[in-house]
Amino acid sequence: AVRRAGAAPQDRVAALAEALAGDGYAASARPVPTGTAVQLCQGHCPIQDVAAQFPEFCEAETQVFSELLDVHVQRLSTLASGGHVCTTHIPTAPLVRATTDRPATAGTVEGTR
Repeated sequence: AVRRAGAAPQDRVAALAEALAGDGYAASARPVPTGTAVQLCQGHCPIQDVAAQFPEFCEAETQVFSELLDVHVQRLSTLASGGHVCTTHIPTAPLVRATTDRPATAGTVEGTR
């Protein structure tokens, strides 16, 4: 369902939240104020007690979300670690990378005479 939701990250996140809610995770997705990301919140976790002892479950779920959504996601909190909800930050805007390339300059570089 998530991959069929389309190319827009917001659509894929909405499909993931809907699928999780259908499976009892009490999931919802909401945009962050900057408009560059969405927070996926899960208010219920059927393996919360086990995940508290084995956080690898939460890490694996986060990795699956990243693969499904085709974007690097970041887990902000988990029920298993004492949070009120599991919250995952999902970027929806393309990354803009700063460049350090500088135009070539003609002439002598100071200190190389």
